[in-house]
Amino acid sequence: NARAPLRIWKCWKRGGYPVADEAWFSKIKANHRGIRFGAWGDPCAVPVYVWESLANVASRFTGYTHQWRTPQAEAYRPYLMASCETVDDALTAMAQGWRTFRTRASVDMPLMANEINCPASAEAGFKTTCLKCGLCAGASKNAKNVAIVLH
Repeated sequence: NARAPLRIWKCWKRGGYPVADEAWFSKIKANHRGIRFGAWGDPCAVPVYVWESLANVASRFTGYTHQWRTPQAEAYRPYLMASCETVDDALTAMAQGWRTFRTRASVDMPLMANEINCPASAEAGFKTTCLKCGLCAGASKNAKNVAIVLH
């Protein structure tokens, strides 16, 4: 929608978005809230200390970046998954210490040995939701990489 940026600006102007102050952080922690980093863009556009602060109070978090190839993205590895479209991309990202979130064209494309289907996907039987799962939390999780069929 072409009017979305104007609506967002007007909402912000009238105080419709919370201020990330100490009280807000306390509310996130007290309510055991999960957070998706970068829901409206690549999280590497935000200073890493912001995500670090939020990760410390959120009950769980998820995040993805296409910027994983850049040197400045290294600091984001604990919080973000490397978004990959090919096996070669995923292998390169893994070699650089990233956990990966890889898309597959179909269920016929095999998973790699160190991957699992996204538990919130159709091919995994919708076992959970992203909000409940929190598996895509970068290198902060000692877990397999995640793959999903494009949908």
